[in-house]
Amino acid sequence: MMFKKIALIFGLSLSSISMNSSADDALPIQTIQSLYSHSMEMSKHIEHFSNNELLVKFATPSLKKVFNADSAYVSKSKELGCLDHDVMWQTNDSAEGANLYLQQVDYKFIVVGIGATEGLEARSITYEMSCNANECKIDDLWYEDQSFKEGMTACLKELKAL
Repeated sequence: MMFKKIALIFGLSLSSISMNSSADDALPIQTIQSLYSHSMEMSKHIEHFSNNELLVKFATPSLKKVFNADSAYVSKSKELGCLDHDVMWQTNDSAEGANLYLQQVDYKFIVVGIGATEGLEARSITYEMSCNANECKIDDLWYEDQSFKEGMTACLKELKAL
């Protein structure tokens, strides 16, 4: 299956979380770990599993808004919207065999490094988290120093979908 090999080498780097920090400090990285664990598990059992739909379940209302606006545009127009790839894995193809590394930069940012695979270079994505005492949600994603939410919002406005 798509992520079979990834599940075997799924590694987490908690090195940036100090030993004296509270359990709440680990909540952001635990949330992202859960996101990728769900992705790998679901892709084993569901042939055309959508990681973007999974990502929406972990998103803040403002991030959900852009995903939902894109989906609504696609449903209504029957044309491709602004989202044309698997955001979590940064690919249109399989990420099978990729090493996956997570690092908590601070309480708000988690970097996920995705190793190179056939036809794809190594890449990374940074998750901007919004947390309270009980849970963390993904508020934005950053790659190549660009905000996913801002880019999607601009694209959706161009399509008059937002």
